[in-house]
Formats: sequence, structure tokens, C-alpha cells
Amino acid sequence: MIRGLIFDFDGLILDTETPAFQSWQEIFQEHGFCLTLEDWSHTIGSSEYNDFPLEELERRLGYRVDRSLVLAQQREREDFYIQQQLPLPGVHAYLQRAQELGLKLAVASSSSCAWVEG
Repeated sequence: MIRGLIFDFDGLILDTETPAFQSWQEIFQEHGFCLTLEDWSHTIGSSEYNDFPLEELERRLGYRVDRSLVLAQQREREDFYIQQQLPLPGVHAYLQRAQELGLKLAVASSSSCAWVEG
């Protein structure tokens, strides 16, 4: 008997990859570089490449950037784009039906609690 549903956050409830990629693309463009989807694709769904965008930007520039400043700019842009989003199609219907059936609901993610709760 099913007693609950567990939803994955990133990519199921919200598309969080597109805003992350878009925000980094803009930062690269401001420095005169193009960040392609091919460049970005190996980072998707992996915490192994958390430093990739900064390291790649520095590699292309040939010098270190003020990482805290760049990360703050990127986070601000990403948050803006995420706030413009609605839940992905079907999410509201599943939640409503689950509540009607009395199912327990949970969210799972490999991301940090602060990210999901935010």
C-alpha cells in the first residue's frame, strides 16, 4: 500500500538548471567569453563540478577573479530567474491528488537544505 510520495526537487518541481546555466552564461559574456551548453553539460546533476564555472572563467581570463563577488552576482541572477518560474507541469495536480488520498509528502534532494528550503 502506498502511504506517501517523495518528490525530487531539482528538475522535477522546478527547473533549476536553466537559471544556473543562464546566470553563468551572462557572467561569461560580460568577460567576453561564451559558455556553451556543451561546456556546462558535465556539471548537471553533479556536486563534483561545483567549482567548474569559476575555474573555467579564471582559466579563460588567465587570472584569478574575486570569487566572492562573482559568486554573489551569479547567485543574485540565478535567484531572480528561479523566482520567475512556476512549478513544472503536473506538480500541482500530483500534490492535490496526493492530499485528497491522504498521502504523506516529502521532498528529496542531493542539494543542501538551505537551497531547497529557499
